[in-house]
Amino acid sequence: MSDRAPAHLAPVPGPIQASIIPIIVVGGLVGAAGHLVGDRLAPGAGWAAWVAVGAIAVVFAVGLGVIRVWSPRPMDAWMRAYLGGQAVRFFAAIAAAGALLYSLPHSARGVGGVTFAVGYFATLMAESWATAGHFRRALAARPAPVAGSDS
Repeated sequence: MSDRAPAHLAPVPGPIQASIIPIIVVGGLVGAAGHLVGDRLAPGAGWAAWVAVGAIAVVFAVGLGVIRVWSPRPMDAWMRAYLGGQAVRFFAAIAAAGALLYSLPHSARGVGGVTFAVGYFATLMAESWATAGHFRRALAARPAPVAGSDS
């Protein structure tokens, strides 16, 4: 029996960069687009897009903090943690959207609400795509299991 852990139990580094970069890039793009479009549709309400993007950033930071993306863990633990983080992020997004819509002035609610919805789903897709790529590369870098071994 070898001293090495089976491949599926070997720690995999967390997707910290794979998660944060899409959040920043997509959040910035959606915020800029929301500001430009929102200012055209409701003059003076473009600032609400940046408030919505800030709320999205907080929601995603909570989701990443809950799963502690900076600590390595086995791949099967990452999958459970990632799904748990998505659930926490979903409920945090509902709470943030409610607080955002409640606190924005009536003239800016449309801009803030639409920017929040579009930004949340766009950021979720980009972050999920980047995280999947991170784990795909991490799995490809592992040595293939030897036939007849315990792993």
